[in-house]
Amino acid sequence: GAEDNYEAHFNTQFKHNYNHVSRAQMYGFMNRHLGLGFEEPVLERDFEFLGREDLTVYDGSVVPRVEPEPEPGAHEREVCQWWSRYGVPRRTSLKGAGKMKKADFEVMRGGWEVIMGREMPEVDMLEGERLDGSDDEGYMELEFVVRNLEHGEEVSCVAIAPGTAATFAPENWGGKVVMWVHPEGKAGLYDADGTVRLEVLRLIDDGYTVLCADLFGGGGKEEEGEKAEEIREGQEWRAHSIYFYGYNDPLFVRRVHDLMAVAVFARENEPYPAKELVVAGVEGGGKWVAALGAMEGVMGEYADRMVMEVDGFRFRDLEDVWDADFVPGAVKYGDVEGLVTMLGGDEKEVWVSGVEGVDERDGDWVDWIVND
Repeated sequence: GAEDNYEAHFNTQFKHNYNHVSRAQMYGFMNRHLGLGFEEPVLERDFEFLGREDLTVYDGSVVPRVEPEPEPGAHEREVCQWWSRYGVPRRTSLKGAGKMKKADFEVMRGGWEVIMGREMPEVDMLEGERLDGSDDEGYMELEFVVRNLEHGEEVSCVAIAPGTAATFAPENWGGKVVMWVHPEGKAGLYDADGTVRLEVLRLIDDGYTVLCADLFGGGGKEEEGEKAEEIREGQEWRAHSIYFYGYNDPLFVRRVHDLMAVAVFARENEPYPAKELVVAGVEGGGKWVAALGAMEGVMGEYADRMVMEVDGFRFRDLEDVWDADFVPGAVKYGDVEGLVTMLGGDEKEVWVSGVEGVDERDGDWVDWIVND
């Protein structure tokens, strides 16, 4: 019914189909349908040939090449090491953030904003759907999903709230929420026998609703590493890290994207918005929370307090580009210490463990939440 709105061109004589002939056909189609007004055929302009001198970015003056090279690639490695030393901002601790050079701070934040690739979502781009619920002694469990409509993403969540389904209503809503971020996802709320963990019950007894999500690739879903193995068994070039991470967000980043959506939903979801939101990364989940907190405006606008149990994790310690926590550029832009530096909140609003330069508090973070 739309014969004038499509074309098919079969240039099967070429081994690579997206060549100048095919592109010219595409240019003509777009020119007509978008009303671009070019004279047809629409041909590409000749390009000016640039010689070696024009194309050279690095002239070898900083790290001279030694001939002959002691081993293949030795000079390239020396250049990369120099580049890394030159471009890494000075790391500092949370306490030293005020003394940090403004330029270094801006470089780190700008780098992580590029790595994350997006800002906090608008609440009208999010949708929640309740799936199931049950009552237990003194609390209720509610299963639901949060959808990011803009990016077509869905996060499976569970909330454990004080009271029962009969009493869970807007007029009884206290507004105190803890986002529990755990490497095991929703399973991290429970002991091995399936009972709710004592720390969670303590928070519930103090009036908090504890919210937990299965972040991307977790909660029993397929791991990114398994996908990479499948690719490697096929066309090896597709599994090269430069190709893969050039076109795909790292698994770590996709998990932080999920946290972004859940944090906004928890804070602004009507009729149950969080009046106080604590984002707690526990038993290693602090690495994702640190990345979330480093985004501009998260502390204060969305999160009132943050807990980060990093458990000694550092991006620089990873040995495999297919590790689930591998993030290109993470070490260059400050590693975990850099993320903590960029939190932007008052030190009193942050609980950090396992990060060099940050004094650990006495007691445990649950005491800090319920007794502060």
